Amino acid sequence: GGAAITAGDGGTAPGGAAPGGGPATGSGKAVVFVGGFGTDPLRSYDLDIASGALSERMPRVDAGPEPSCLTLDPSRKHLYVCNEDDSAAGGVTSFVFEPNGALAPLNHQSGADGGFTALSFSADGKWLAGAAYNGGSASVFAVGADGKVGAAAGTADFGAEAQTHYAAFDP
Repeated sequence: GGAAITAGDGGTAPGGAAPGGGPATGSGKAVVFVGGFGTDPLRSYDLDIASGALSERMPRVDAGPEPSCLTLDPSRKHLYVCNEDDSAAGGVTSFVFEPNGALAPLNHQSGADGGFTALSFSADGKWLAGAAYNGGSASVFAVGADGKVGAAAGTADFGAEAQTHYAAFDP
């Protein structure tokens, strides 16, 4: 599985986000999100920055099938999950942080070759790249100001044997 960490310093910014983005925990702790594989739900933990101790937050979130890898957008207001499933249920699922730090689903966008193994954002947060391991391709999606993922704007297919692991942007 994958993990994404977002920090809260106990204060809140407008909309309940921690200064610098992400969910406010109100406890001076960071939040660690952990993906899984198969039917595992998305889990979240408060991380005590001083000790490294993790305390599971509830509830666990259904992020779709095989929520293996995670990433935050540059604003740290949205979380994106790779659904590494080769059916139409594979692709990208997006979430927004609620004022209380909980995740609320935004949308799901399927990939041309099913699910993705990795996601990365352009520096401006307007584009999201996904790598499809089993499909041997990479796709780029437009991301709206509301955090929703649009249809694939472009896909490069490297052949079924390519097993694409990652796609990244050069700033």
